[in-house]
Amino acid sequence: MAKIEIFSRNVKKVPDMPIFGKAQHLYLIYTDDSGSKELLRGGPEFGNEFGPDELYIINQEYNSKKQDDGSETYDWNDGTHVGGTLVSGEEDKILEVWVEMNSTAQNINNEKYDYEILTQNSNTIVMHLARSVSLDGELKAFIQNHSLWPPADDFELKHSGPDIVYDVGQILQEGIERTYGSLEQFKQFLQDTGMNPYVWLSLVAKVLQRPIEDLLKAKFKALINKLIGNIDPLKPVIVLKESKTGRNELFVDQLTGALMDRKGFAALIDSGQYEGYTLASIDGIATPMSKPDNVTSNNLG
Repeated sequence: MAKIEIFSRNVKKVPDMPIFGKAQHLYLIYTDDSGSKELLRGGPEFGNEFGPDELYIINQEYNSKKQDDGSETYDWNDGTHVGGTLVSGEEDKILEVWVEMNSTAQNINNEKYDYEILTQNSNTIVMHLARSVSLDGELKAFIQNHSLWPPADDFELKHSGPDIVYDVGQILQEGIERTYGSLEQFKQFLQDTGMNPYVWLSLVAKVLQRPIEDLLKAKFKALINKLIGNIDPLKPVIVLKESKTGRNELFVDQLTGALMDRKGFAALIDSGQYEGYTLASIDGIATPMSKPDNVTSNNLG
């Protein structure tokens, strides 16, 4: 009996996303009556996950590591991949489905979409291929039943350039809701572990290799505002970035979401806009400091 299966593996080259853990990479396998296998997988055409690259889908023999390298025997599943059957039946009928998937894959390749690590990737492709043959319901059930986090699995393909801030914000919110059930439960988790939402987002920025400034746009501020707890109005500022020598260099006002560099924050303190902070001269440089109180969380890092 022929079949088309879906498999999921941890993305080895991408570090654990803060809070969510390992992102997943989805790929498809077709097996005919004789047991021969073909594989459909997507990703950046030239392997550049964090830079400019195009989304590309490869159809290859299962035991071939690369499409143009039939001499090397290779098993894609090292025993840790999660798998399930999307459809099975008579070989001629299942082959028709597989051929249709490959035709959709070729059309996607011809469009030359940009690869975007969190918003347009291999998972987006697999869902589009499944949808093209009305197997998206089975694929979604597989993801849900195994509690997987395949970023961008249900996004639309588009010619959009680098990751759009709105889309990444949606990905993060969906990841939170999948993992914790709701934003309120995630907020409680952050409070229980003593992690500030802005600090959490700065860790996400490091994983994505993007400046925190790029992420703190309107959609992210709306998300962060839902996660913020009680804030001392006299000391709403926290540190997001330090220099290599340990000097605080980038700050955020949690009440407004405004980002400030050291000089800008120092100028605002000097003008009296932040009464809970003062300036100290360290190595001749005006350095923002918290005015002493008994609340440890109010101190700048």
